[in-house]
Amino acid sequence: NGNVPVLARILLKGQSGPIDGVVYGEGLMPPLEATHSDEQIAQVLTYVGERWHQWSQPAPASEIASVREAISSRKNPWTHGELKALPK
Repeated sequence: NGNVPVLARILLKGQSGPIDGVVYGEGLMPPLEATHSDEQIAQVLTYVGERWHQWSQPAPASEIASVREAISSRKNPWTHGELKALPK
């Protein structure tokens, strides 16, 4: 739905398993936390947000940094169920 903290979690830690019962490709979105900076992830999210969610403001790199810090101890990719259970 264009929620920056949720999308940041997916890009940082990856996502595995089906999404609403549908398996895409190999069923894994690989994590980008080790290969992309906060600014690069913000740029990707801004592109997606502008194209598919009609954002008028870019995703701030500072918000990506906050999410990165908050989930730094997580080792596994997110599941769709976990992401849907996050506060909006």
